[in-house]
Formats: sequence, structure tokens, C-alpha cells
Amino acid sequence: MQLYITPDDAVNKKVIADAKAAGYTAVVISIDAPAAGKSDEVIRQGYKFPKLPKPYLQHGIKSGLDWDDVKMVMRESGLPVLIKGVTTPELADEAMRRGLAGVIVSNHGGRQIDGLPGSFDVLPSVVKAVKGRGVVLVDSGFRRGADVFKALACGADAVGIGRPVLFGLAVGGWEGVQSTYARLAEELAFTMNVAGVSTIAEITDKFLIEPKNV
Repeated sequence: MQLYITPDDAVNKKVIADAKAAGYTAVVISIDAPAAGKSDEVIRQGYKFPKLPKPYLQHGIKSGLDWDDVKMVMRESGLPVLIKGVTTPELADEAMRRGLAGVIVSNHGGRQIDGLPGSFDVLPSVVKAVKGRGVVLVDSGFRRGADVFKALACGADAVGIGRPVLFGLAVGGWEGVQSTYARLAEELAFTMNVAGVSTIAEITDKFLIEPKNV
């Protein structure tokens, strides 16, 4: 379950308890969205964050998150906890030293603030910092199966897909979502075939070429 921590700890604990009761097996804490992004496109469209069912997020998202908030989620959930929005090796290393199950490399789809590095650009340094002590997931900007191949080659354990799934949902409902995943799987299989690998485990950094050598 992806959790946005609110200023009300009672609400946070209720959401965590409900997630456990529903069978969720891990919690992801979003740390890079203390407020909705204000890009030029959002302002132009006049978008406003929708009212959500009570009690979750009725009081907004907590600003100034710290490690005490993470400890609270770990304590209340008793589940593996990851933090989402990691873009530096220093933060990734700190998360591992504090006993988290993993990190998600993400710039929130590039929607939060201009000038942030792309997730793919910082992924290798985060993987190196984690040193196999936890899982490394990545999202933001991945659109094709070839993109997934590159992320796996950089050391990611899995890739999160956002907008393509929403596009599929908008166009064709659940069948559109299914079609999106099928297309990604087909593209990934094609890329693996061209690269000469038959399993995910065979996708390593040997398939990456440094820009200076291209």
C-alpha cells in the first residue's frame, strides 16, 4: 500500500490497520509529495486536487517528514516498509541502515518540481549505495519494454508503471489496462530476444554503454 502520511497520527494508524486487515503485505511511504505539484500545465488546466473519502487526507499531507514518521509506520504495520521518492545514494544508504526493506527511485513523474534529475539517471548510484541490503524499485518516465530492460540492467529489481496504465484505463477500462501490460511484456520479451537473453536474471549491466563510448 502506498501511504501519504497525514498530520493526524490517528488517521495514519487507522489506514495502516485497514491495509493490514485487507491483506496488504508491504507499505510504501511517499516522501516527495508534501503538497500537490504546481507545474505550468496544472495551473493552465486549473486542476484542483479532488476531495477524497474521509478520513484519509482530509487534513492534507504532512510536511517535514522525518525518520520518526518512518519508525511509526514500521512499528504500526509490522510489515516491510519502503520509501518512495529516493534520488540520492546518501538517502538510500540511510534507509538501509535504518532497517527498511527497500527504496523506490522516483521523481514523482517529474510533476513535483522542475530541475530534478531523471530516475534513470540516478538509479545506478542508488543501486550501488543499497549494496543488496534491500530491494530497489524505480518509476517515473518508463513507457516501453525497452525502458524496463535498461532499468533492470542498471540493477533495479522491478519497474513501476504509471501513466501508460492510466492511459489504457481511460481508453479501454480494465481491458485497456490489461492491453497496456501485455504490450509492455511483449516489448520486453522482444528486447530480451534481440539481446540474446532468455531470463530476467541474465539482464545485467554488460548491456549498458556509457554515453562517452557511443
